Formats: sequence, C-alpha cells, structure tokens
Amino acid sequence: MPGRVDALPRRLARKFVRADLGQLDEESWMHEVPPLLCIQLLYQKLYLKLFDAQLNSLPMARAKKEGPTDRGLTPEEQAQLDPHVRLALATWPQIDPAVEGIVTRIAKASRQLDAEMRASLAHVGLTKEEFKVLMELHAGPQTHGALCRHLEVSTGAMTNRLDKLERERLVSRSQDPSDRRGVLLTLTQAGADRLDAYIDRGAHRERELLEGLSAGDKRRLNELLTKLVDSLEYELDR
Repeated sequence: MPGRVDALPRRLARKFVRADLGQLDEESWMHEVPPLLCIQLLYQKLYLKLFDAQLNSLPMARAKKEGPTDRGLTPEEQAQLDPHVRLALATWPQIDPAVEGIVTRIAKASRQLDAEMRASLAHVGLTKEEFKVLMELHAGPQTHGALCRHLEVSTGAMTNRLDKLERERLVSRSQDPSDRRGVLLTLTQAGADRLDAYIDRGAHRERELLEGLSAGDKRRLNELLTKLVDSLEYELDR
C-alpha cells in the first residue's frame, strides 16, 4: 500500500509538471523524486491553473470584451500588473489598477526598507523603538511625559524602554530642575556614539538599496512622493 500511495503523487506531478524536474523517465521519477516534492509541485501547478481560471472568470472576460474599460492601460502596462492586482481586478472591476499598483508598491517598499532598517539597528544593538527614543533625546533633554506624547507611547512602555537604555548607559535620568517631582532624560555620550554607529551603517545600506536608481530617478521620485504626501494630507484633513 505505501508504494501505491507514493506512486500517486509522482504520477500526478509528472503529468502536470513535466518540465519542472527535467526529462526524467518514468522509472527515475518513481525512485528519485521524493513524494512530498511531487505533491508540492502538483499544488503549485494546480494553484497556477486556478489563478488562470479566476483571471478568465466572468468579470475579467467582460472587461476584455468591453475593451475601452481597460482604464487606459496599454497592453504593456497590463502585463506589468502585479499578479494579485490582476486577480483583484478580475473579482472587483471597480478597482483602479493604477492606484492599486501605487499603493501595493509603496507598501511593499516600506516593508522591505523597514526590515533593512531593523537589521542595521540590530547590528548596533538597538531596536527601532529604542532608536526613536535616542533620536528624540538627540535634540535635547526631555521629560518622561514629553517623550510619551511625542512618540505616542504609554507611560509603562516608555518606562520599560528607558530602563533598558539606562542600564546600557545610553540615557541618564536626573531631577527636572523645573519640577522637583519630575525626571529629565538625557542622551549620554555612549548613546550618541551608538546613534552615530547606526546612522553610518544605515545610510550606507540605504544607498546600496537605491543604487538601481539614477540621480534623475531619485529626484523625480522625491518630487512624486512629495506630491503624494501633500495629496494624502489634504484628503485626510478634509
């Protein structure tokens, strides 16, 4: 029985994924390809078939027939759409592919840049949350309450961060001269040095990540992103 069970996924995978593992003969498939890999390949192939079927579903078919409702996209632009955007359009034709593409790519870029930032911070022994505290204190001493307000963090969470930073001698606590019951937080020299270490590493990594853009590309991208932020702020403040 085990042999029959193992043979099933191999035969199915060979049927649907003939080109994925080269030109193996039937006997080689039966002995050299692990059953779990066959199942994985089969699922991948079936997923692609399901994806194609959804793209050719009624909404997408209707959109293809109507022609002018392609929202002004050229065939080349349609081919550049992310797979999930194409699938979303097939289900919800009211989605604007240009807008969805912008939102998707900005979100993806943000996640990737954030991950690289956290990796650079970890290299110098900081978290992103701790980095924000050090940046706030880099401008000058602040009270506990001011830090909480500026960083929109609860008193308890801020206390935990400051306790750790103080143990590492990156910040210091002292009495607030304007309030005997208050505490003033100050960035120490060790904290400033740690901040500089991250800035050096992070700036270098950011330049590496954007090497694919020319100086003109960066200038135009900055102009467009500035325009986008202004537009968002205007709409959100209405």
